Amino acid sequence: MNPVQEKFFNFIMSHTKNNKKEEVQQLLNTSFQRQNDGTFDEAYMKEVTPKILACIQEESIDLVSKLMKQHKI
Repeated sequence: MNPVQEKFFNFIMSHTKNNKKEEVQQLLNTSFQRQNDGTFDEAYMKEVTPKILACIQEESIDLVSKLMKQHKI
């Protein structure tokens, strides 16, 4: 995980529901690996974004959604 990915990871995890942290950790790690491998694309982003957002604390969904769009997890 590079420094930008680590910062993004920590931010997302701090806004994740407690009972969903393991699921989000796995989704993010897969996303970062795909970024590193060059296999992260728009189709994958559309697939993984709703899964991650479903695990985010209600009050943080808009903030996290905006960040994910900016950084194309």
